[in-house]
Amino acid sequence: MSAYLQMGHDSENLVGVDGLQGFTGLVLSPVNRSFAELGRDVARFRQAGKFDIALDPQLYCPQTDRGQLPTHAYFPKDLDTADLGSDGWWRRLIKKLAAEASLLEVDAICSPAVLPKKSTPEYYTRCAQNHSMLAAELVGTAIRPVMTICVTLKDLAEPGDALRIASIVTGHSPKSSYIVVEAETEPRRELADAANLLSLMVLVSALEKSGCKTLVSHCASEMMLMKVAGASDCASGKYFNLRRFTRSRFDEAEEGGGGQLPYWFEHGLVAFLRDADIARLRQRGLSDFIGLGESNNIFATQILEQFANEPGKPWLGLSWRQYLAWFAAVEKRLSEPGNDALLTGWLREAEKRWEQMEDADVLLQERRNDGRWLRSWRQALSDLRQLSI
Repeated sequence: MSAYLQMGHDSENLVGVDGLQGFTGLVLSPVNRSFAELGRDVARFRQAGKFDIALDPQLYCPQTDRGQLPTHAYFPKDLDTADLGSDGWWRRLIKKLAAEASLLEVDAICSPAVLPKKSTPEYYTRCAQNHSMLAAELVGTAIRPVMTICVTLKDLAEPGDALRIASIVTGHSPKSSYIVVEAETEPRRELADAANLLSLMVLVSALEKSGCKTLVSHCASEMMLMKVAGASDCASGKYFNLRRFTRSRFDEAEEGGGGQLPYWFEHGLVAFLRDADIARLRQRGLSDFIGLGESNNIFATQILEQFANEPGKPWLGLSWRQYLAWFAAVEKRLSEPGNDALLTGWLREAEKRWEQMEDADVLLQERRNDGRWLRSWRQALSDLRQLSI
């Protein structure tokens, strides 16, 4: 059970940092780094600590922003025009991918997969077949294959959708999977559709119960739901527009996927707060809503000290660390027995605090930051308990 750091642009300085020791896995990002840069990074990471390092080929990235991907030897120049149903085409790509991973000396490779234009049985069969070809290519090496599964959240309308996907991909008996969830919800907003969340949790649970360990990528705070569903591992990144995989994360609008704004993650509200929100809560006599549970870490202390002694000083870097420290600590706690009851209690108490804020007419800076997602989360958890998977 591990928290993985999803590497992004200029994330290397977070690896091995005091306060972030809870991250024991790393997911490399060829979009952001050339092969030579990844090689230097891996060598440095090995010196910084003991990490499970996985290479994600990231073929699912939109055409609009592929960054360094075209510089990697495995990246196919004809990706947008090739016959993606051709075993031979995928086999050639996988051979090059395995060769690069071997040179990088990583521990695992996520099998190559593209974003589906439509979530069909044929698409998930292809995911399973690509994993099987990768596993065959890696025979005799120390690198383990991990099956990539891209799912579109809106297509998970009911548990039956998730069970059909799980049935297809587990037919090839994969030992582990890497789940990339495409969501239309902006990266700074919480997932709030109870039916979609339930189905995603069913997918995770079904894979785990079939013997296929899951690593759920690009997580935000909904990581807590994935853990209760049985996810072995979850990954997140430092940038707030990397917390979730959406097409909008490649936008530049400040309220969309791009833009860099500092946030404090508050465990007691299960929400991201701006500095003005923290000040407002204090002014309204609700200081005890700040710094609860795992959000009270060494970076939180530094942030509050800076607010007091150096108001106005940028705190973006500290905000990333405060969130990531919370993420790793909560991932570990929810890996323990009894996580269902633990999370239920957290969500119930958070919802009560939001009700108190509503009664006191305390409004946060961002209009949609109102805690309403908590009801959907509680509903999804309740519905999961009623299912026999």
